[in-house]
Amino acid sequence: MQCDQRRPACGQCEEKGLICGGYDRDRIFVNEYKPPSRESDNSARLVVWRSEGPERTLSKTPSKTPSSTPDSIPLPQSLISTAYTEGTLGTFYYVYCPALRKISTNHFADNLQALYGHDEALRVATLALSSASLGRATNDRVLIEQGRDLYGRALYELARAIKNPVRAKNDALLAVPRVMGMFEILFGSDIGMGAQAKSWGSHAKGELAITQGRGPEMHISGNGHQLFVDGRQNPIIAGIWQRKATPMNDIEWKTIPWRYLPKTPKDTLLDILAEVPAILEKSDILKDPESDLTPAAKNTLREAIVTRCFDLDTTIKYWEAVNTTAIYHPSSETPTPIEFSTMTEAHLTLLYWTICIEVYECLELALGYPSSSASETARFYAYRITRALRHFFKPEWGLFGATTASFPAGVAMLHLRTYPREGDEGYMMLVGKAWNDPNLPKAVKTFLNSMRASHAKKG
Repeated sequence: MQCDQRRPACGQCEEKGLICGGYDRDRIFVNEYKPPSRESDNSARLVVWRSEGPERTLSKTPSKTPSSTPDSIPLPQSLISTAYTEGTLGTFYYVYCPALRKISTNHFADNLQALYGHDEALRVATLALSSASLGRATNDRVLIEQGRDLYGRALYELARAIKNPVRAKNDALLAVPRVMGMFEILFGSDIGMGAQAKSWGSHAKGELAITQGRGPEMHISGNGHQLFVDGRQNPIIAGIWQRKATPMNDIEWKTIPWRYLPKTPKDTLLDILAEVPAILEKSDILKDPESDLTPAAKNTLREAIVTRCFDLDTTIKYWEAVNTTAIYHPSSETPTPIEFSTMTEAHLTLLYWTICIEVYECLELALGYPSSSASETARFYAYRITRALRHFFKPEWGLFGATTASFPAGVAMLHLRTYPREGDEGYMMLVGKAWNDPNLPKAVKTFLNSMRASHAKKG
């Protein structure tokens, strides 16, 4: 689209909510050179600075400053924007999941690349995460603080976008709360019990609010559809922790977005998981001594919950029969680490095991008495999750791996701590080893502790 050259900001930038730099910008220089080093070291650095301001050097490997200043070649603004965008997204991908494109159950990388320049809120949020991550990697406090400042600006831009009828319908807005949730995991400071988890939860609520405001018809194709199917798990998880029914369980949200596209195995699993928050909410009503329900009404509610849980049990077994080759089946149940053949298999299998625990725990709650069958089945899958955790802390999984494993880990550990039994020790030791894995970032540990503290506070 050709720029209309309107001053002080062009119409195209205003329509997309972008900040137009105008027509008298500081000149930006990009230098690439090979530092004098061993013959085998073919690394290069990218030096970027404005004509007014300090030089910034980004490099994957340390290198000495060359004896002579490299020639500075001023680049056209279009090329600068492209290089800047690729650098920002490259940093994001490295932090989020270096091997994300190997996971067919998540397409967030493709969506982000397609939508990055479509709204200022997404651009600034991604830049915030990338700047702070780069600052932490290079021990640069200035970059970390810059990332925090950009995070605040992203919140402001998101608020503006939601109030704008045109921007509010942009697919790019769906990705903003997810990026900001990742920032909260890595750089949020837990000033009180569960504060960081609460902030993350607010972003999950924000994503749900944006999704609902758009309506299901806005998610039937393209980036809007993919962002919805990849992102609806967060609002569902938030509903489980809060023990409140989620709109993602409403029939229109389970059908309309797939009007023209078939559901994947992951989609059908999340359909099952979406029912769990409502069951938990109803189970709490049964246990509430101050409930206004009569004994007869409580019995009716209990029977309805039990019936639904058995229905879900049938659905889960059917799903496993249809998708048995898509998930991993351990050859033994001993407390030894599990290795998956592909990242897609690992992601889908962990989700399936987690849903099994949730459904069978709900069944036991609804029955109102210990059920050996339901309890043993839940424990069976909890053991498997403890064996799988360390796999998700491998470097190629990045932040995606740690966050993907956080909810299953919480579900499994909560079950084992609530219903302790002799023989758990070997599996709990596996969790301890995974927790102490050097590949698990300290920031992620802090976040997981915050999630655990938040859940304990509620329950």
